[in-house]
Amino acid sequence: MSATSQPADTARNPTVQTGKLVWPVMRVAGLVLVGLLLVAGLVAAVASAQVRHVIAYRFPGGTLGWRGVAVIMADNARIAVAPIAAAYLVGLIRPDLTGRWTGWRRALRSACDAVLGGAILTNVVIAGASYGAYGLKMARYTLPYAPVELLAFACPLALYLRARRAPSPRGEALALCATAAVLLTVSALIESLLPPL
Repeated sequence: MSATSQPADTARNPTVQTGKLVWPVMRVAGLVLVGLLLVAGLVAAVASAQVRHVIAYRFPGGTLGWRGVAVIMADNARIAVAPIAAAYLVGLIRPDLTGRWTGWRRALRSACDAVLGGAILTNVVIAGASYGAYGLKMARYTLPYAPVELLAFACPLALYLRARRAPSPRGEALALCATAAVLLTVSALIESLLPPL
C-alpha cells in the first residue's frame, strides 16, 4: 500500500474514522470516571456523614417535566461549550507547522488548560463526594442519565485535547460537537421525564 493511497482508504472506511473519534472520548470518560470513583471511595471511607451534612441533597421525587429539560439542557450546554471554545481558540493561535508554542501563545494555551482542568476537577470532586456520601441511593437516582451525560461531556474534552496537539479536521470537530449535543439532549430528557429508580 502506498503512502498516497492511505488517506483515501481511511476516508472510505467509516470504521477507521469512527475509531479515531470513539477511543479519545472513551479515554477521557474513563479517566473522569476513575477520578470520580477515587473521590467517592475516599469520602465513603472517612467522611460520608460530614459530606451528607454539607450537601444535604433532598432527592426530589417525581419528574421535572419539560421545564426541567430546558433548564438542564441550558446548564449542560454552558459546561460543554467551554472546551469547544477553548479548542477553537487554541486552533486560532496555533503557531505554524515549524513554530513552537512560545510567549503569549503558550501562556494562553496554559490558561485554557488551567480553566478547563479546574472545572473538571471541581465537578469530579463534587460528583464523587455526592456518590461517596449517599452511596447506592445516589447511584440509583442518577443511573439512568449519568453515563450518557458523562459521554456527552467527554466529547468536547476529547476535542480540546486533540486541538492542543494538532489541528482538528473540521469533520471530526463537527462530529464530536453533534454527538455531544445529541447525548446531552437524551440525558436531559431521561433526567427530567423519567422517574428516578
